[in-house]
Amino acid sequence: VLSLLGVPIWQHSSSPRQIIQPHAGSGQCWAFSGQSGQVVLQLGQVVRVTGVTIEHIRPSPDLSSAPSNITVWAHKDNSSLLNLTYSISMSSSSVQTFHIPSSLPISRIRLQVSSNWGHPEFTCLYRVRVHGIQMKEGEDMITGKEQATRDS
Repeated sequence: VLSLLGVPIWQHSSSPRQIIQPHAGSGQCWAFSGQSGQVVLQLGQVVRVTGVTIEHIRPSPDLSSAPSNITVWAHKDNSSLLNLTYSISMSSSSVQTFHIPSSLPISRIRLQVSSNWGHPEFTCLYRVRVHGIQMKEGEDMITGKEQATRDS
């Protein structure tokens, strides 16, 4: 916060775009107010999502702003794909991948953070990666199998 005579005149605001950037240093996160928030990610193409990777900066003197409980949703039909817990234990990695057993082809996912590890003012998401299997041209959106084509 930049202030003039004690009056705030400018405050840095991070963008959700930060979570898809390849490098995030300390403080370079999408910080949202409170312990819960959500973001929708538009994927580059339709894929069968197979996993999600969440990353939080380490080492850090205070990991309380790290997300804790997250639900991954298929945005279009609002179906839950996965409930996960990001761990901040010393034995866990800063980069944690959570596998999704199966999903229909989707082009947008929603990450809903329902809690962090105790920070009362904000939650920081440093990086999110979505893993999936690319849909092939002519592949049926429901079954995932190639559709038969007939020449007339």
